[in-house]
Amino acid sequence: MEGDRLKKIRSVTIAHGPLVAAVLGSACYAVTVFLGPLLFLNMFGKNRAFPIMIIIASEIGFLISIFYLLRDPTKERALKTVRQVNLWMF
Repeated sequence: MEGDRLKKIRSVTIAHGPLVAAVLGSACYAVTVFLGPLLFLNMFGKNRAFPIMIIIASEIGFLISIFYLLRDPTKERALKTVRQVNLWMF
């Protein structure tokens, strides 16, 4: 945020506040959470139980990260959420 203010950039956080930015970012994550498993439904045929379980575990991790970001929309929490999301993507 400080860099945006110095360069006079109107980011979502500067223009509307950290809560709106957190809700917008969480909505983007939520869309990927709900669309992600659809990619794998036809990919594995009859033997899809194990891959689906792995996908569901990561989706639950994404939802937990979203929950904590919405509960505490601060800069520190946003940085921690980015690290968590990268871990869940791995």
